Amino acid sequence: MIVSIQETHIPDEGLAFVKYLRGLGLICSPSLNNTGGVLTFHSNSLFDNIVYSMGAKDGRSTWVIGEYNVSTDMFVFIYSPNSGNNAEFYTSLINKVSSSQLTTPL
Repeated sequence: MIVSIQETHIPDEGLAFVKYLRGLGLICSPSLNNTGGVLTFHSNSLFDNIVYSMGAKDGRSTWVIGEYNVSTDMFVFIYSPNSGNNAEFYTSLINKVSSSQLTTPL
């Protein structure tokens, strides 16, 4: 199981309410203002090993790469409002995914 919720409006300090969920991994890209925020939960049994997980500091994406058996899977969850100019965000996101430069945040 993996679930992602966008536009949570939850800052870092607001995550205390979800910490009680046992058996679930949590990745958060906290909201910086009254928009954005991505919260992703995953079952700890979904992966044998989590290679990489990250919540972007800009409140717009969460990333998780996990291994299960002989397979490695990447999940990227994004928040992108349907108004405004998002071309720079999408270009950066696509470049990061395609180049697998996953050690630096967006």
